[in-house]
Amino acid sequence: MIQGFYTAGSGLMAQQTHLDTIAHNLANLNTTGYKGLSPRFGELLYTTVEKPGGGDQNVNLQNGTGVQVNAIARSFQQGSLEETNRSLDLAIEGDGFFTVLDRYSNEVQYTRDGSFQLSVEEDGAYLVTS
Repeated sequence: MIQGFYTAGSGLMAQQTHLDTIAHNLANLNTTGYKGLSPRFGELLYTTVEKPGGGDQNVNLQNGTGVQVNAIARSFQQGSLEETNRSLDLAIEGDGFFTVLDRYSNEVQYTRDGSFQLSVEEDGAYLVTS
């Protein structure tokens, strides 16, 4: 009986992750270039319970031990394009990303947010993301 509580608990935790993911998607609904997330679920281990009494029938029961979130996948579907009439706003139609350099860590990063701005500094002008 106690195993049933663990199985139910694993389902509750997986559904909590699903709700958290939905909340995260809603919070970023108006973020330019945001791509939604969705959890991928998988079954946990099954245990085989042999038929008591050892009759002639070969019928064994399988008990599932629950579910878990295997991964949280990002959707790369094409979003809607909006005309902004700004000369530094760009959009990618289809596959691809803008490649940007993180100024502080010097690491290459990828984005689909094409709302660029011009930043004028002492050592020159830079095209930057928001």
